[in-house]
Amino acid sequence: MGKPSIFSKDYERRMRKRRFSIVIVIIVIVVISSLGSLYMKGKLFKSSNKNNVNKAAVNKNTNASSKTQTTEKKPAAKDVKEEGYDLTLSGGKQIKAIYENNNNDKKFKYIDPADANAEFTISPSGKSMVVLDKSAQTMTYIDINGNKTDISYNQYASSSGTFTREQVLQGKPDFIWCSSPEFVDEENIAFISQLPWLQKSTKYIWMVNTKNKQSVQVQGISGENVKLDKITDKGLTVIADDKTVYLKGDKSIIQ
Repeated sequence: MGKPSIFSKDYERRMRKRRFSIVIVIIVIVVISSLGSLYMKGKLFKSSNKNNVNKAAVNKNTNASSKTQTTEKKPAAKDVKEEGYDLTLSGGKQIKAIYENNNNDKKFKYIDPADANAEFTISPSGKSMVVLDKSAQTMTYIDINGNKTDISYNQYASSSGTFTREQVLQGKPDFIWCSSPEFVDEENIAFISQLPWLQKSTKYIWMVNTKNKQSVQVQGISGENVKLDKITDKGLTVIADDKTVYLKGDKSIIQ
């Protein structure tokens, strides 16, 4: 489009037309550029969305696969049940010796109710329990099949005579005839007693065998404060007046 001469009579009209044409061209260029830009952005957005969807699908499949593997590795739930054997204390109170049955493998756990006037100890294998009636100071041995045996120490014989448990406790209710039983091994139970003396506060260790039910004093352990603690490789831990020794099933003592 040639530039009109300023001397032409149509100069003003042609210049307006020229400017109008230039504006139209500029508008068209701007519109085309904008549409092109929008098109490219839309294409990039679709591509990004597609990638995100693909990543999400991969993550979902990975999580599902991991979850499946975790589920497959989870061991089957064990069939664990708690049951118990009834036992009547001296005052007529009923308690239960509770054992856990894990796929026919029975092991004692505790007594119920826990606040009963009783103590218990469980053998290292979990297959037997001894329950102490704290009022009567008697002991009952229970095997894992529910068989009960009275292993109480019922009388003490000395050169000055024979004394029964009932007789001594009736005259001296605070006397410790039998307390705090603990398994030494599968067949022997240690307990604390003030025997063989009736007029002293010193405590001694005695041991009863579950087979012959005989109670024998363990020589060499005594004190005002005596405690039977946990079983170790050395034997049952005994703490007497802050001195620690270890008791074996044959009544031997390891320092």
